[in-house]
Amino acid sequence: MERADDENRVLVVDDDARIGQLIEDVLGRDGYRVGCARSGEEAFRAYRENPDQLVLLDMVLPGESGLEILKGLKKINPEARVVVMTGYSVLGMLENASHLGCLAALIKPFTIDDLRQTVVSTTGKKAVEESEHIYSALVIDHEDRYAQLLGKAWRDLDFLVVKYPSIAEARKHDRGMDFDLILVNKDTVQRASEGERKYLDEKTPTVKLLLRLDTGASVENIVKNIETIFPKKTGRKAKNAGRPGRELPGHQK
Repeated sequence: MERADDENRVLVVDDDARIGQLIEDVLGRDGYRVGCARSGEEAFRAYRENPDQLVLLDMVLPGESGLEILKGLKKINPEARVVVMTGYSVLGMLENASHLGCLAALIKPFTIDDLRQTVVSTTGKKAVEESEHIYSALVIDHEDRYAQLLGKAWRDLDFLVVKYPSIAEARKHDRGMDFDLILVNKDTVQRASEGERKYLDEKTPTVKLLLRLDTGASVENIVKNIETIFPKKTGRKAKNAGRPGRELPGHQK
C-alpha cells in the first residue's frame, strides 16, 4: 500500500538525472513518493510545496554549494529533515553540515541497501530485511547494445540498471554508489584513457561481478554468467507483480 502523507515523501537533490531516477525507483519499491531536483533553485521550489519531506542532498553540485542549499532548506523550515551524500574528500563539509542540523550522512562509497536503511531509519519505518536486497547494474557501452538486448533479462532478474556511453561519463557522474554488477563493452574499454581504465579497475573490487564483453557476445551467455551469481528472486518478483522492469535513462544531454 502506498504511503501518501508528506512525511513519506523524499526529495532527491542531484544534478545527474540517472542517479535521481535510480533512487526514485529504489525508494518507490519501499513505498515512498520521490521527487527529484537538479539544482538548488529546483530544490527550494519543490521543498516549499512539501516542507515535511525528507531531503537527500548531494553536497557537490556543479557551481553550487551543498552547504548553501542546506542553509536555504533550513531557512524555509528550521526543522528540515536532510540526509547528505558526501565523500571522504569533503569530510570538512560534512562537519559543517552536521552543525547545520542534517540528520545523517551517506559516506561514499555506499550501497543501495545503505541508502534504504538510512531513509527508513530517519523516517521511523521498518528496517529493510537482507532478503529484500535490490540488485543494481552499471552498464558502460558506447553502442548502447547490451542495455537494449538485455532488457527482458533485467526484468526477469529484477535488476535496476544505470547506463553510460563511456567510462568517462560514468566517472564524471560517479556518486560513490556500489553496484552488484558492472557490464562493460570491451571496445569501450579500448577507447578509454589510462585514467579511465584505472577508475574502472578501482571500481571492480566493490562489485560481485564484472563482465567485459566482446561485441559478438550472445545474450544467452551473458545471462548465464549473471544467473550464476544472481539467482532469480521469486518473492521479490511476486511482490512487484505488474510493475514493469525499469532501465534507467542513459544518453541524456
